[in-house]
Amino acid sequence: VNVDGKPYVASEHRIFRDCMLSDVPNFMFCIGYFNISWTMKVDLVGKHLCRILHHMKETGASTVCPRLPAGGLGEPPALEVSSSYWVRNWHLRPKHGQTGAWQPLVTYEADRHTLLEAPVSDECLHFTSALTNGDMTASVDLRSRL
Repeated sequence: VNVDGKPYVASEHRIFRDCMLSDVPNFMFCIGYFNISWTMKVDLVGKHLCRILHHMKETGASTVCPRLPAGGLGEPPALEVSSSYWVRNWHLRPKHGQTGAWQPLVTYEADRHTLLEAPVSDECLHFTSALTNGDMTASVDLRSRL
């Protein structure tokens, strides 16, 4: 898989809001809960996707992409899952961060707030619009519109 012409290497990316990957535009995924109903998390992520799409429509954005903060995220949090199939390929997976929207979402009540009630816009979530004029394509940063 390539992203913007560069090979995608999962371990080089971080997980944003438990459903997006740093520097991977227009992509969401879902991993349900391990300790309660899987579908509860899937439902939250699906609704969050709808909120993002609505925001993109309102602002004229064509692309959304999480970007790491300038200072980075530090070391990923310790692995809290002990299943061998999960631990065995941990070094190959994208990791979470220690703070804010980069932390793992593990409780329904907090996740519901983060995904359904907190503002969609975030300093690390970049919305852009591609403007095409003949062969020239420009990217416009829409954060100033938020």
